[in-house]
Amino acid sequence: MTELAAADRRRLVRLLADVRELGAEESRRDLLDLAGLGALVPNVDVSGSPAEAADRIVHALTEYGRVPAGRHALGLFLNVVKVLTGEEQQETLAGLLYEYDLMTPVVRTPVIGTWRGTATGMARRADTALPVAFLSAAVAAARCVVDVVVTTATTSWSGTGFLVGPDLLLTNNHVLPRADLVLHTTFRFNHQAGADGGPERHHDHGGAPGGLFHTSKALDYTLVRLDGRPGDRWTYLPLGAETVAVGDRVNLIQHPGGQPKQIALRDNLVEYAGGGVVQYTTPSFPASSGAPVLTDEWRVCAVHRASGPATDRRYFRNEGTTISAILRDLPIAVRAALPVGGV
Repeated sequence: MTELAAADRRRLVRLLADVRELGAEESRRDLLDLAGLGALVPNVDVSGSPAEAADRIVHALTEYGRVPAGRHALGLFLNVVKVLTGEEQQETLAGLLYEYDLMTPVVRTPVIGTWRGTATGMARRADTALPVAFLSAAVAAARCVVDVVVTTATTSWSGTGFLVGPDLLLTNNHVLPRADLVLHTTFRFNHQAGADGGPERHHDHGGAPGGLFHTSKALDYTLVRLDGRPGDRWTYLPLGAETVAVGDRVNLIQHPGGQPKQIALRDNLVEYAGGGVVQYTTPSFPASSGAPVLTDEWRVCAVHRASGPATDRRYFRNEGTTISAILRDLPIAVRAALPVGGV
């Protein structure tokens, strides 16, 4: 059992009590479920005021300790909550996650500046039937999505990235902002659960020493070369000028909250597209920074970069930088390094 210092516990409970999404019993259960802790929900008392519920949740998850996959229950929960808080609160939660070795903190997530979609984000389309081949294509696309873990002398953080060539990976600038961090970064392939629910064997790659590194803070993307050619095994998502429109569905493959790879299908609606950004609502935990946003044809149209508050109890606001904007921004020499076709 991990025992928080009394002062840290009080600070954590106060922080959680102020999180809007923890204001009601139903949403408290939802967040526990989104953190992969649904099996524990019946054993956690989430009733009462926000402060009372926060105190009970912290106590229950601390007592429970680590889940079968090895991650701490409290760490999983705090990583989910972290994305829903402001900058100062994210720093506090990251410090607790790191200090008590609860879990690698997810990278600090930017907040959407201006939401251009509808007020509720609840518009839905009825056409959900798809060919079975949609599933096999999803599995193929998911192979190249990786867990990005950056470790420095004083801290660590995690995000998501995906291969766009045999040895080229795309993620966010706020996940991998500087070239000197590349050699301190693990790019973890196949970090996911198998059909039996147990973890599959993951495969780690590093960055190529002195390899290509190009980043843009303004558009929030980083293109980096990895050692070897992992794309020969794991495939890659070629970059093209894919476009989406309001009302389209998008699909996301991600490592939410540093958890094993997950996929969010069908009920993710585009609310705005233009000016180099795509904004969309999802009924699941906001995608990890750097995750690919994909069309129903499994072509990448954007890189997830920011999140906002839920539009209601379960629909979260998200924003990505379009691939078209990234391609326009790339220097000619860097763009020439990208493959022409896919695999």
